[in-house]
Amino acid sequence: MRPIALAAVMTIALAAGYSQSSPAKAPEPEVLGKIYLLNSATQTLSQIPEEHWKAIGKPGFVTATGFIQVEGEHSTFRIQQGEKPQFVFNGSNADVAKLFELAVKHKKREFAAAKVSNGFFSGKREYLDGLGLDVSKYGGSSFKLVPVDPLAKGEYAINIVGKIFTFGVD
Repeated sequence: MRPIALAAVMTIALAAGYSQSSPAKAPEPEVLGKIYLLNSATQTLSQIPEEHWKAIGKPGFVTATGFIQVEGEHSTFRIQQGEKPQFVFNGSNADVAKLFELAVKHKKREFAAAKVSNGFFSGKREYLDGLGLDVSKYGGSSFKLVPVDPLAKGEYAINIVGKIFTFGVD
């Protein structure tokens, strides 16, 4: 009887030790269509602010460019340069998320979202992809987005089907 009791105690002790040593995974976002920064050290999610935006067209001789513009020179949400940010959002399609670097001009931030070429017989519309993202599944109904390249100091936006979420890198 003693070997069985000893085996049971050891199994429970090992299971308890393993569960304490592996950090719990952050919960999935409960709100659809919002972006969160995943803190991998604390396994917590921080919501990235959504900004009001307007579309601006800038015509050229052959090509017009459509810009998305938000007010203010800086986002209120900041991360440190050198971190590899991981973003999480709840949605059914990861292809809708695009990361853009924002240019700061006249107390506003903007990025080019589309180009339209004017041909003699037809125009061509091209939506711009922005910066590279590694996309992976996160839980049952969410996705994790990680920039392919390190982010330089500056202002950034994540566009998810017409919703703009901004953050800055210091």
